[in-house]
Amino acid sequence: LVPEASDGLYQAYLNGASSFNNEYQDEWLISPYITPRPNDALIFDAAYSIFFMYFDHYGSEPDFSTPYNTLQTWIYTEETKEWIMIWDASVGNYNEENIYDYYELKWEQMQFSLSEYQGQKIRFAFRLYGVDAQSTSIDNIYIGVPKPKIAYELPEEFFFGGFNKDMISALGTMQGPAY
Repeated sequence: LVPEASDGLYQAYLNGASSFNNEYQDEWLISPYITPRPNDALIFDAAYSIFFMYFDHYGSEPDFSTPYNTLQTWIYTEETKEWIMIWDASVGNYNEENIYDYYELKWEQMQFSLSEYQGQKIRFAFRLYGVDAQSTSIDNIYIGVPKPKIAYELPEEFFFGGFNKDMISALGTMQGPAY
């Protein structure tokens, strides 16, 4: 499964090693050095399947207690000269009852503040690690001030309290078609 790119035509996509030989992967996509400014964040879209992170391809029964692979985000500072993990996709409230809810690949926007690294030279990396990683994608990577998102949009033809288009009083109400 390769999802359509979340933004534009291209994405970083990686599928797992062959399930037949239990081969470990340790794949890194590493940025050049950057120096974050005030209020900067690392923002990217990620598509991955939690189900396939936990599914045991080799056991006779599914085992959802231990992830077999994961997608991670790391930061390297020139100051400390070490990689620090800031996100691991396999860490969450996943269990045998809800893991099937995470089967489909869906794009999620991830956002991590870089305020503690302001003025430092840093690199960031995406790491796909483990066995049988399935259809993992990263897209729309940028460093900057997060763009505001619309949380809710009213459909057209809604009128707030006052008068509607037919001049009928509607104080304190909102009128419009059902949706």
